[in-house]
Formats: sequence, C-alpha cells, structure tokens
Amino acid sequence: MKTRSTLCYPDGEKSCFACCPPIRPPEYEHIRFKNFIHRELVRNTIEFKNSCPSKRPITGYSCWAMGYIDDRFRVPGCLLHPYLNQGKDLRYLVDYQDKCRRESCREYHIFALLREDEKKFYIRMTDGMDSFTYSSRRLNPLFRLLNWGETVLRAIARNGNSSPISFEELFELYPFLTTSHNPRACSYIVSEVISNRGVSIMMIRGFKEELDYFMSQIIEDLRGYELNKSNGEYYYKLPFQKDLLEFIRFGLGIKKLSKEDAHRVKTLLQRKINSYF
Repeated sequence: MKTRSTLCYPDGEKSCFACCPPIRPPEYEHIRFKNFIHRELVRNTIEFKNSCPSKRPITGYSCWAMGYIDDRFRVPGCLLHPYLNQGKDLRYLVDYQDKCRRESCREYHIFALLREDEKKFYIRMTDGMDSFTYSSRRLNPLFRLLNWGETVLRAIARNGNSSPISFEELFELYPFLTTSHNPRACSYIVSEVISNRGVSIMMIRGFKEELDYFMSQIIEDLRGYELNKSNGEYYYKLPFQKDLLEFIRFGLGIKKLSKEDAHRVKTLLQRKINSYF
C-alpha cells in the first residue's frame, strides 16, 4: 500500500470504493448489497488472477475489474489500476479509462490538502470500519466532517492530534460540528471566527447555538437584498475564496451572482461576523 494516506486508501486496512464503477448514480451505496457485492468482488479477483483480461465494457452497477487488492479480501480496488500493474494503466479495457482516471469526490481533494499528521488524526477515528462502512456517506461521519473544509479541519487537528479520539468524542468536544446547517454553508463563518477569536471558541458549549442563530439570521437578512442573480456568473467562477462561494451557494441557495453583488455579500457578512462573535 502507499505510504502517504489518501481518502481512497487511508491505512492499508480498508479502502473507499464509492466512486466505482463511475457510472452508478450518486446516491448508490454498496453497503446496501454488501454480501452480494463481496461475493462478486471475490469472484472477480479469482477470475482476474486466473485469466488474461480482455476488453469488456462495464455493465449496470458492476465492473468485472473491481476486486480485492489484498490477500485477505478486505480492500476493494481496481485491478486494472496502474499502481497494481507496474505503472501501466489497463482501464481502457472497460471503455471508461478517462472517466475512471478523473473520478474523485470533493472530500478526496479536501483530505489531500491536510498534512500527514492531520490526516492521521481523522483516519484514526475510522479504525474498526470495514471497506463497505468506510465507503458509506450514511455510516462514515468523516465524509460530512470533511465538508467543513481545510481551515476548520486543520484548527481542530492542531488542537487535539496528540491522542486518538472517536467521532463521538470529537462531536462532544466540538458541538458545533453537529449543526443542522450544511457545513459547506458554515465553513466560511467558522473560519473567520477562528481567525478573530482563536481555536478555543470552537469548544465553547454555546458556540453551536450561536452559530445556528447567526446562520438563520444572516441567511434571512441577505435573502432580503436585491441581488443580481440572472446576469451573473456561476458561483464557482467568481474570484472569491472557495468557502465564501460555498456560503453563497449552500447558505443562500444562489447559483449565479454578479461579482459586485458577491462583494456586497462578503462585506455585509464580514461586518455581521465581526459584530456578532
């Protein structure tokens, strides 16, 4: 296994294979069909080792090249991946080479921004999960946690990466992580508060309630503004930091906005944060 952790292959004991094959619908979860898929992956692994693979397209939600890449049948992976084939990419054999190569989730890229010790801090919380549970957005809290973004994740890890803790202990220490609001809508606000007040504010018991109230109020205030949504740019193309753009999209529900109005949102939001927290 790789020495550097990735979200896909974090620790040599399990893997995330939620993206494979890349043609299944986004809400699909392998764990719903765990026993059947496990048998299928074992069969694929044995057949792959005993025969020379030939070109065959993916059909349905199954891929004949998905199998186990370890001897204990615990770590699912792509048997055609260049990592397993002396650097040669064999994924053209399933007719989805380009899509397989570029397929990755948003959480993967956030995780990749963390330092190795920070990655380890979060991955240790998944100890004991098998690959099916680890791959499940419904059962693995790490996926939601990663949506808080690099700044918040780094601050938490720096504040407590000396000893392993569980997800339950993490949420007890940092209750704001359990907010009902989308973390992608909140990450800009929390990052700014950390910058102004320090990381210790995240552990204050009342911070969750303050964040929930602030989010509800600021969303109501900004939705009352006349914003140019029809002639603007798609939010992700605007020249502002990513977590602010995600507040615009997932907090305000705005997909398109003019650059000038995005700046107005930022100015008002910053003023409100500074006065409230």
